[in-house]
Amino acid sequence: MQNNPSPPNKGDRGKRFGSIALFAALFSFFALWGITRPPFQSPDEFAHLIKAQSTATNPWVTPGRKISLASGLANPLAGDKALHRIPFHPKEHLSAQDVHRLRSMTWPESDPIRNYEVGKGQAAFQYPPLYYLAVFALGQSATQALRLEPYESFFAYRLASVFLASLAWIWVYRRLTGFQAYRGRVFAFLVLVPNVAFLSSSVNPDALLIPLATVVALLFQRALEKSGSWFEAGAGLLLIVFVKPTGILMVPALAGALGVLFCIEKKQRANFQQQAFRALVALGAPAAAFFFGFYLWISLSIVLDPAPLTMAQYAWSVLERFPALLMGFWGVFGWADYRLPWVGVALLALLLSLNGIAVVRVWSNSPCKAAISFSLSFAGFFALAILGVEVIRLETMGLFLQGRYFLPAVLGVAVVVAHPYRTCAYCLIGGLAILNAWALAEALDRYYDGNIEVFLRAIPFLT
Repeated sequence: MQNNPSPPNKGDRGKRFGSIALFAALFSFFALWGITRPPFQSPDEFAHLIKAQSTATNPWVTPGRKISLASGLANPLAGDKALHRIPFHPKEHLSAQDVHRLRSMTWPESDPIRNYEVGKGQAAFQYPPLYYLAVFALGQSATQALRLEPYESFFAYRLASVFLASLAWIWVYRRLTGFQAYRGRVFAFLVLVPNVAFLSSSVNPDALLIPLATVVALLFQRALEKSGSWFEAGAGLLLIVFVKPTGILMVPALAGALGVLFCIEKKQRANFQQQAFRALVALGAPAAAFFFGFYLWISLSIVLDPAPLTMAQYAWSVLERFPALLMGFWGVFGWADYRLPWVGVALLALLLSLNGIAVVRVWSNSPCKAAISFSLSFAGFFALAILGVEVIRLETMGLFLQGRYFLPAVLGVAVVVAHPYRTCAYCLIGGLAILNAWALAEALDRYYDGNIEVFLRAIPFLT
């Protein structure tokens, strides 16, 4: 007798619907950020688009100091002088005539293969290929299927990045179970950090790096607590090391955080050897794959402004740059066009401090003590790893750090809302929502001189 399949569980259907609704909300939110800015107005977006399109001819590594685009792929917008000038001249704006010119551009009838020289300090051309392959597949498929002109084609690539980021953030939400009742507010904090939304709406591998770093940290913590899979944790780490070189810094950061959790969680000591071996494999296999599968094959080096400092001088430089790095984490948005006003900085600092005090107050009895400990440890070790890279590269790259480079460790900041004092937590989350609205309004003023009519004309996919 054949058994009839059991009907779908209502709880499973509810979870699926919830994930779809959350994805739609995330995609809409990030897309709003994406269409507010003109093309190429995110960090290194010119280079990242070229790198993505070059995967048609060089899908894995950049061969030598030149990168090539196949015939018909080069977007003519990339040569527009106004788009190149605006990022570095805060008083420059797009006029109605500029928008009309950009939207009127068409693909050239004859477009030869384009070669681009890797310039001084150009990092994007030597990044791992995973993000670029995915963005190219989605963006170029949309361009060809919908016969998009260059202006809309650029935004198709940007929305492809939004799509990937939204999927990755859904993965984050589904693995935030260690924060139990505080899961929703921790997730809201993560996606409402303005720089997260800014980068998630850009053609930039950070759009995928930040959520993947967050979910990988959660996966390793879950695996150690035996509520998750070491295989999934290792697979997540394998993905991130092929998104951006920064991903390899996850290995020492995760190793340090796992060590801290082993020390403070007594129940982990009973099976230390078994768990330590599994952690070693989950960390080591992706690192080995990155080293032998990518790192050994690249031949380019980044040269910026050398700064041969002693360790004492470097330590002092970190203290001097700390306010700027902190500002860059929240409100500079990569191009230093506009910054969070100091009143906003003071209010944000106050709300973060009050929520931090609330976490400390309930620390000993917190139901998510392990998740908070791991997240804070991971963030601390990741920050140390980033600083360590700068120290190693002082003689070739100098003082290159920006505040946004610490965003992969944003989970360690989001734990400030993991406490039972709802009013305090919701005030901070509400403040972040207001900060996003302010930043979007500032973008309209920055790029369109506050002219709503010009902005409406610039919205892609609308005739």
